[in-house]
Amino acid sequence: GLVDLNVLVGLILYFLSPLTRTALTDFGAAMSNETLRFFAVEHITGMIIALILAHVGRVLSKRATGAPRKHRNAAIWFILSLLAILAMIPWERPILPGLG
Repeated sequence: GLVDLNVLVGLILYFLSPLTRTALTDFGAAMSNETLRFFAVEHITGMIIALILAHVGRVLSKRATGAPRKHRNAAIWFILSLLAILAMIPWERPILPGLG
């Protein structure tokens, strides 16, 4: 679905990103740099968790019987997924290490 397409585009951008390339060349050093660690590990982990939550919500809402239960399951899991996404957006984080 749309979530899977978004994750695919995100993974392509992740592996093409100069931040990721820099982090992967010296992963140990990247872990001591807050910005590189965020983009190399934390951001992608949070987005994969959001993907899993969205998929769980879709499966549980399809399996539920009755419209109220379907909608409640979808709402709970999709809101959890959205919260994971919002938590992993770099709101005030500098994009390039050393800037900002």
